[in-house]
Amino acid sequence: MNFLRSSEQALGQTFTKQGYIIKPTENRAALDRIQDYTAGLAAQFLGLQTPDDPPMFLNHIDQVIGISQLNNLRLQALVNLQSARMQSAIH
Repeated sequence: MNFLRSSEQALGQTFTKQGYIIKPTENRAALDRIQDYTAGLAAQFLGLQTPDDPPMFLNHIDQVIGISQLNNLRLQALVNLQSARMQSAIH
């Protein structure tokens, strides 16, 4: 039994095949806030100043972080994003 809609199944198949998906967002303002927050977290993790262009910083973060630090950055970002989400739900 599959609980996914056919459109969701197709999305999963595309991701499995290509390794990524590029789709328009339903809420651009929310995506921008997430990118700004995540870029700030990443910059702080790396000891850098908050970037002026968060999407550009995130798209080229491989130029400022080594592979050995990458997983720690991902985990730290996920923990902080979850914490921020919980804080906004409380307030």
